[in-house]
This record gives sequence, structure tokens and C-alpha cells, in this order.
Amino acid sequence: MISINLQNRLLLGLLAATLFVLPFSAEARTVVRSGDTVSITQDQLIEGDLYVAASIVNISGEISEDLLATGAEVTLNGKVGRDVFVIGGNVDVHGSIGDDLRVIGGNVIIAEPILGDVFIVGGTVKILSTASVTGDVTVMGGSLEISGPVSGKVLGWTESVRIDSQVEGDVELTTSSLTLGDNANIGGTVQYISREQLVRSQSAVVDGDIVRNDPAVEVSESSITNLLLPVLIILFSVALWYLLSRRMLQRVVNKALMPNIRAVLIGILVALLTPFAISILMVSMLGFLAGLALLSAYILFAVLALVAAPAVIGQFLMSLLRKEVTPVNLITLIVGSVVMGLCFFVPVIGPVIFFGFFILAFGSLVDLLIRSNR
Repeated sequence: MISINLQNRLLLGLLAATLFVLPFSAEARTVVRSGDTVSITQDQLIEGDLYVAASIVNISGEISEDLLATGAEVTLNGKVGRDVFVIGGNVDVHGSIGDDLRVIGGNVIIAEPILGDVFIVGGTVKILSTASVTGDVTVMGGSLEISGPVSGKVLGWTESVRIDSQVEGDVELTTSSLTLGDNANIGGTVQYISREQLVRSQSAVVDGDIVRNDPAVEVSESSITNLLLPVLIILFSVALWYLLSRRMLQRVVNKALMPNIRAVLIGILVALLTPFAISILMVSMLGFLAGLALLSAYILFAVLALVAAPAVIGQFLMSLLRKEVTPVNLITLIVGSVVMGLCFFVPVIGPVIFFGFFILAFGSLVDLLIRSNR
């Protein structure tokens, strides 16, 4: 797990580097925390920004500026004065936020007022009746339930949506299922792309028009070719690594599929924060060469993670089908390459699945590098 020691100095350095590029007041103080569990108690006040990386994050105190947090379990019970960006497995927002909320997570619950926009990529998203959103709500994921009022628009690409509250703006969705509950009151128009008709309660109110469009799905020779070509490219790349260094590829896959979140946290932090560090270094003459070297390393690791991702996907799927764990083989690579190719053609869920396995592979490569330099 992440703790303040030698193996994580690189990550904490990248995290701290963002302080120079993210907006904050000149007099604001920034606090960086990491560990297995990080808690900000109710009586604590952070007069500035807070950056947190931990397995479990509990924030009950007040943060006057921005919050950036990543962890398996992230719970926000306190008040945040400005923006919040969270990456986590389960994200519970039970405190008010003074500006925008951005979340990448598995299960996301919002229970208090958000005074800006909400943007979420998640498996399940629930905006409870005790919550409210002053701006727009944009969601990409599995399911979305809105029970609290929204002053702006509702936009999304999800499997299912249920709206049971007031929405002052338009509703524009691509979904398999859209339901307007008893308390739904839409001030604008409802435009949705779906194969299913809207399920609307008799008590639901829609001031504007309701427009449904069928999703366009065409299966042709060109579409098959478009799918086959990236699959072959992906398979060739990972097969080449397999033939040149089977042992190294196996180590990356094993690290990615270990039953802990270390690879996930490392992958998220390094993948998202390294560009900030590069931009800081390259603005000065002294740091330009260091920034260029870091950029080259970043691109190299990103390409290697992209190549290793189908092996991780294939091994994961094969482990579900078989009780015993077998080494990576050509069948594993073929299965992973096909699934990875399909991810680029499946709306919403496909890119999310690909991004998750890419982050696993990226984090595993960086973790192996860190451990080899101990």
C-alpha cells in the first residue's frame, strides 16, 4: 500500500508538482497526505488545497480550496470550498462542494449540494434527494439515478437512467432504458437515443418535446474490417513482446492481477499527474532536458502498457474460466486482443473497461521499475 517511504517518493513528487499548475490562491496552503488510511477529522480545517492518495480516505473536516483524492474507498463528509476530483472504487459524497465535482469511480453516491457542474465516469451513480446540483450533470457509466434537483442539463451515455426530481434544463441521453418517475419535472426537452421507449409516470412533467432516436447499428464488410484490423495490430504487438521476453510480460500480468490496489493507485497517479510534472519542467531552460527525458519515458511506458493490456485482459478472462492459474500463452493473447478490439467499438462501457486494464498495466510497469531500483 502507499505510504511515505522510498518506494513512493516518485508518486508524491508528481502529486506535489500539480500544485504549480492547478489554480489556487497565492496565500493558500497545500497539504499532501498518503498512507493506507488517511482521515481528516471533523475539527480539522485545511486552509488551502488537499491532495490525498490512500486505500481508505475519510474526510470529515473542512477544506477551503480544492480536493484531489484517490483510493479504494473515498468518503467525503466535510465541506469543500471549491473543486473536487476523486478517483476511487466506492465514492460517497456526504458533504457540500462549492464548485465542480469530477469523479472516476465504481459506485458513486452524492447526498449533499454541489454548487457547480458534476462529471462522473462510474459503474453506478446515485444523486439522492438530499442533494442538489447547481450546474449540469454529465455521466458516463452503467446506471444513473437522479432524485435531487438539477438546475442545469442532464447529459449521459449509460445503460439505464431514472430521473425522479426537477431538472430545469434539457435531458440528452444515450441509454438502453430511460424512466421518468413520479417526481420528475423536466423544464426543457427530452432527447434520447435508445431501442426502448421512455417509461413515464403519469405524474411526470415535461415542458418541452420528447424525442427518441433509434441507435444506428450497421453490420457491413467495412465494419468487420474496421474491427479486424485493430485486433490484428494489437495481437501482433503483444505477441512480439511475448516472443522476445515472455518472462517480463508474465511479471507485468501477475503484478496487474494481484489482489490489491497498489497497481491501480500507482497507475492512476503516474498516468494522470506526470504530464503536469513534464509541463512544469519544460517551461524553464534548466528543466527542459529533464522534462524531455521524462516525456520520453512517459510515452515509452504508455506504449508498453498499451501493448501489455491485452495480455492482462486475456489472463483475467482465462482465470475466470479455469480454476487453476496458467501462464500467459498464445490463446490468452488472442482472447485479450479480441476483447480489447471490441472495447473500441462498444459505446461507454468499452472505453471504461479498456482504460481500467490500461491503468493496471501502466501501474504494474511503474511498480516493477520502482521495486527494481530499491
